[in-house]
Amino acid sequence: MVKNILLINPWICDFAAYDLWMFPLGILKIASLIKDTRVRLDFVNFLDRSQGTSFKIKKDASRTSSYGTGRFNKELIEKPACVEAVPRPYFRYGLPELILQDKLKTLRPDLILVTSGMTYWYPGVTQTIELLKRMFGDCPVILGGVYATLCPEHARRYSCADSVFSGGSMQDILELIGKYLGIELVQCPRQEVLPDFELLPKKDVLPVQTSKGCPFRCTYCAVHLLEPELKQADPGSVINHIIRCFKNFGTHDFVFYDDALLLNAEQVIKPILRELIKAALPIRFHTPNGLHARFIDRELAILMEKSGFTNIRLSLESTLGSIQKKSDNKVTTLELKEAVVNLKKAGFKKQNIAVYTLIGLPGQGQEDVLEDMRFIHDLGVEIELASFSLVPGTAEWKTLRDRSVIGLETDLLQLSHTAFPLLFGGWNMHTIKKLRLQAKSLNAA
Repeated sequence: MVKNILLINPWICDFAAYDLWMFPLGILKIASLIKDTRVRLDFVNFLDRSQGTSFKIKKDASRTSSYGTGRFNKELIEKPACVEAVPRPYFRYGLPELILQDKLKTLRPDLILVTSGMTYWYPGVTQTIELLKRMFGDCPVILGGVYATLCPEHARRYSCADSVFSGGSMQDILELIGKYLGIELVQCPRQEVLPDFELLPKKDVLPVQTSKGCPFRCTYCAVHLLEPELKQADPGSVINHIIRCFKNFGTHDFVFYDDALLLNAEQVIKPILRELIKAALPIRFHTPNGLHARFIDRELAILMEKSGFTNIRLSLESTLGSIQKKSDNKVTTLELKEAVVNLKKAGFKKQNIAVYTLIGLPGQGQEDVLEDMRFIHDLGVEIELASFSLVPGTAEWKTLRDRSVIGLETDLLQLSHTAFPLLFGGWNMHTIKKLRLQAKSLNAA
């Protein structure tokens, strides 16, 4: 008898959310492993934007940029009491419940797998699983993903899931799935686990990874908690994957999901780009995660330009030495300057290069952010202000807990990039808005 597995990418509940190439990569990789004639897979993306206007969703919610990013549909919901002091409305992002009920009512799952993202999005996970429980009764639900890995006890208490998978190998999750279904699932004997993109309704933009993990240990980053070791793929497999997606799906835009894309450039990214340039495919590359500027030498900048890199995002975090230390000294201001010079000589324009700098860090002041903004502006590139959020389990989280800035009573919602600077960082909405307007003005100059 065929067993039915339902894969779910849940709603987001937050003050703000934008689809900057969000893909549920983990659950799509699990799907690629379950190639078993005894199992049928269905995938429902609660955040799906591909069919926006056909469902009579607000027009502005379905707008998509030429690169595939865009707004989610959203619904105003009651703001949780713990963030009542945040002077912004609170939303649930994703498809309306009635539309999802129509999608789900024809399915008969034997097991449901739900992924998760940011820890402070957990109300969206809970509401998603509550809907699934109402529709499918006693069908077991396994929750995995970032939230489940970083906050497993919280997830067990609040998510309504029957089981919380808090990290492990692909074989571990297959064994858990098999246990619920009463069958044995064995991992496919191949080195790289590639996502099952067949489950996606649109494939004009797809993610790609050359590595997992990061060797740097920024005090505010949780990558090493999710991926303890840096693992880089064989360049040949990445090249073949990109070419295959272009030929099979007509994919023209690829989004690098790496946290350390340029590390060991001579062995990984440079060979990949050289071969793709030879292939002469009409494709573009995007880097939503900030790149390590110190690795962008003259040759790499040229390869990036010739291969189709379109949106370059570099990480600075801050010009302050104390904050650069928190960033594991992964880039200096001099290294950033040299990277920008190399990129511009290779042909990139101001509008193609943005530099992330943080706002809302503990101990950071308005003048510190202004200094960072002026420095980036003087480089002749775009300023990208990134609001600080506190991630459970990180060194920064442990420090603030030890100082009693946060405690056991602190809700995960209070750690978001919107709430944390206001509730714990000494910032106010007026100052943040003012700085964002100044950044916008400098970018337009």
